[in-house]
Amino acid sequence: MREHLTTGKITAVIVDDEIQSLEVIEEQIKMYCENVEILDTFDDPILALEKIGELKPDVAFLDINMPKMNGLDLAKKIIPLGIQVIFITAYGGYAIKAIKLRALDYIVKPLQDPEELKAAVKKIESRPKDTDQSLILAQLMKDIRDKTLSSEIKITLSDSTRLYRYKVKDIIRLEAQKNYCIFIHIKDKPRLISKNIGFYKKDLHQYGIVQANRSELVNIDHIDEIIKTGRFLVMSDGHKVTVTDKFKKNFPFFDKD
Repeated sequence: MREHLTTGKITAVIVDDEIQSLEVIEEQIKMYCENVEILDTFDDPILALEKIGELKPDVAFLDINMPKMNGLDLAKKIIPLGIQVIFITAYGGYAIKAIKLRALDYIVKPLQDPEELKAAVKKIESRPKDTDQSLILAQLMKDIRDKTLSSEIKITLSDSTRLYRYKVKDIIRLEAQKNYCIFIHIKDKPRLISKNIGFYKKDLHQYGIVQANRSELVNIDHIDEIIKTGRFLVMSDGHKVTVTDKFKKNFPFFDKD
């Protein structure tokens, strides 16, 4: 008979680059999953990869959206070690559908329903220890990379006190503020977020939020006016943005007569 994890405590690690989110998830696991022993937590996926091989947890809770190495790529490296994975995601839309389709385990942050966490852990408990998730992970990565994700998707932002969830399509622009950035959107007041603008530019580019100059990203759908003389954009909030030579390629209409 194949051995299952129900033979004892489930050992786990958590990897999430947002420290506040990491602490909340750790607290919720301790509160709602008494059979899970957390061996360690990491806010750096590279360090996590180094340590996971030594710790040999039964399961790793991995945030999908991280700098340096995202959760999918980290999972690809640790699954061959016999470690099961539960993804942590702030994404909705197609990403969730793709994970569900491939029957992988996930929780959505911020966690609203503890039953979702319990259900994900229960699936891990009942799964044979030698279950290989490598093939379905490869299929999932292909699904996500081949599909243009909807602008209905939500992202999670954090400041010094709390987490916020906003639809990508509601974001007007981002402004750099030293090691932080300001999100300007249609639903709420501007938010000073505890990540720099470079953290977001790669992920948001696929949704039409592109870099205009060294310190600003703009949502193309929120451009109200294009001023070719001087190369300016007037955004839906009335703000005027300069497009510099380096980022002119993101706005092909400036090349037209």
